[in-house]
Amino acid sequence: MGNELSLVQSTGSGCLIYRETTGAYVVRHQQAPHQRRMAATLAGAYAACQGWEQQGQGSSAGGF
Repeated sequence: MGNELSLVQSTGSGCLIYRETTGAYVVRHQQAPHQRRMAATLAGAYAACQGWEQQGQGSSAGGF
């Protein structure tokens, strides 16, 4: 039996934060739809979003 997800927040940068029925947070980004990160707290989920945003800025700054 899988855990159901409820959308908690959608940021303007394309980051989506969901909450599992277990209480954990699942973070996905629209630019990497097949990847996900897990976080124990909402603050951790936002930190994961910031990590994706920084990776995206690094890639565009590097000319990729």
